[in-house]
Amino acid sequence: FLRLFIDEAKLSANLMHGNVVQIYQLGEVGGEYFIAMEFIQGPTLRSVIDRHYEMGTPIPATLAAYVCSRVSRALDFAHNFVAPNGQRLDIVHRDVSPGNVMITWDGHIKLADFGIAKARTSFDPASEQKMRIGKKHYMSPEQVLGSAVDGKSDVFSLGVVLYELLALSPLFREEETSLLVDEVAVQPLPNLRARITNLDRNLEEILMMALQRSPSRRATAAQLAASLGSWVAGQH
Repeated sequence: FLRLFIDEAKLSANLMHGNVVQIYQLGEVGGEYFIAMEFIQGPTLRSVIDRHYEMGTPIPATLAAYVCSRVSRALDFAHNFVAPNGQRLDIVHRDVSPGNVMITWDGHIKLADFGIAKARTSFDPASEQKMRIGKKHYMSPEQVLGSAVDGKSDVFSLGVVLYELLALSPLFREEETSLLVDEVAVQPLPNLRARITNLDRNLEEILMMALQRSPSRRATAAQLAASLGSWVAGQH
């Protein structure tokens, strides 16, 4: 855990992007390590979803798409990040979920917590043995199966987040691990239009770009960001 903590600080400190929570300092006092990071004045996406659910009020589709377009930009930046020495790091966040996305009161979207991110230069416990790392209800099929992951895995996770923003309910609900694996990796996806009221057909197509089970058929973060951004712009 200490190695993961230190790696998060070293990795995130280089990710200077407007949609990524900034890391300012890694330090140690009396044997206790700390990370000093940007203070975000605003709620997590988790609390936004929960509050709308309590009120019975849907989140506007344009807002949901805008938020995810900005998270897509952060992911695209991380996925294609090149270190100062010229080495491509191939960063995969692996924990894209509502609790790790924050919205500032003045409207900025920030992706946080690269604590279990995978990169070429980072310690990765999942490489030592086949294991699942991340929040299980937001994992991609390849992630939930314990297989190798790349940036497309984060795109699937963001698709799950976008679905939850639109439906105000989780896409995957099984708690028992074996049943969840089947739900995520094997069973057909539910009819999105039946679960999401007044789902725009173009937005549905974009959502399905992210939720393709095969990574080869799934959008990249850059493609998702562009598609969501164009859709939002077309709503005004």
